[in-house]
Amino acid sequence: MAGLPPLAGYLGHEAYLDTFWNAARHGPGAGEEWVLAALVAGSALTATYAVRYLWGAFASRPGTEPTPQEDPGDRALGMAVPIAALVAATLGLGMWYPGTEALTEPYAALLPSPQEPYHLALWHGLSPALLLSAAALAHRPPAVPPAPGPVRGARQVPPAPPTRRAATGRRSAASTGRPRG
Repeated sequence: MAGLPPLAGYLGHEAYLDTFWNAARHGPGAGEEWVLAALVAGSALTATYAVRYLWGAFASRPGTEPTPQEDPGDRALGMAVPIAALVAATLGLGMWYPGTEALTEPYAALLPSPQEPYHLALWHGLSPALLLSAAALAHRPPAVPPAPGPVRGARQVPPAPPTRRAATGRRSAASTGRPRG
C-alpha cells in the first residue's frame, strides 16, 4: 500500500503516476494536474498510514507501559500463515514484474489508450513518476501525539461517583419518566 520498492504496490504507484503525469502534460482536457496532485497527496497519506500502522504494531510510546504480551499458543500458526502468504504474494509479484504484467495485461488491453502501452518494471530510470513517488514517500508523517496522562501543574479531577443505575443495575424513576411512589 505504501508504494515501497520492490513490493507490488510500488508497481501500481509508478504505473498510475506515470499515466497521470503524461495525461497532465499531453492530455486533451484541463484538470489532469489536479488529479495528479490528488494522487500524490493520496500516496503520501497512504505512506503515512502505513508508518502509523507499523508504529502501532511494533513500537511503544514513550511514557506508557508496554502492552502485556501473551503467548499465542495454538493461534500462532493460524495468525502467521495468512500474513506470510500476503507478504510472499506482495514481494513475489513485485520482484516478478514480468509475471505480474502477464496477469494484468489482458485487462489493460480492454481499455482504450491513445498512448503506447505501459510496461511494468522496478526501474524505468529517472522519471517524473519516480520523483513524484519519492516526494510522496518523503512526506514526513505528523508526530505521534503524547501519551495521555497527568499534565504537570494541572489540577487532578476525581472521577464522578457511580450513578444509582450503575450501582443497582436498575433505572431510576427519573429516567423512566414515571413519578416515584
